[in-house]
Amino acid sequence: MNQTELPPLNITEMKLRLIHDKLLYDEAVKIVTEMIEAGDEATHLMPLLIKRYKENTFSPSDVPIQSLVDLYRATLNQDLLKAMDERIGLNFMQVKFQCQFLRAGVQSLEESLITELWRSWQEPRSDRDTIVLAFQDVGTQKALEMIDVIDYRLSGDLAERALDVENMTEDFRLHMRFLEDKTFLKLVQEAKTEMRKRIFPQ
Repeated sequence: MNQTELPPLNITEMKLRLIHDKLLYDEAVKIVTEMIEAGDEATHLMPLLIKRYKENTFSPSDVPIQSLVDLYRATLNQDLLKAMDERIGLNFMQVKFQCQFLRAGVQSLEESLITELWRSWQEPRSDRDTIVLAFQDVGTQKALEMIDVIDYRLSGDLAERALDVENMTEDFRLHMRFLEDKTFLKLVQEAKTEMRKRIFPQ
């Protein structure tokens, strides 16, 4: 845009809203969505949004984390990433958000997710599937080593449990747990195959 030209009206309106409006929850979501849709034209609005986020001046609640994650993925703005880390700590966010950031190139989160997967891989009602799928897409060799160990451990465990047919037949919960773990093992093995192709291309 030429210095003598005025910015588009929608950008000017967003700027004024960021400066003057209280921006309740839904309005905060709306303006972040509009900034993503505006693309490069809204780049110069990022400092205003980050300033308000750091000062926690959105009313009555904060901008939803999912909206900020979406904004980061669209802009890869490092100042936004730093502000989120300072305010809430990237390593302390829900696993689903950490995985989205990892897919967006925030490789520093892999170690935290490796730790979480090791803690939770034996728990069906955990985030283990989400982490494995993220590692399948962007995990490094270190994540692959973890996946390899889980494959080995779970394969052996399921083979032993499969011999105890009588107990599984009588106990519905044991049977369901077996099926859930069997499904998870398939996911792990598929992820391992794809990671090996990506990390060690022939």
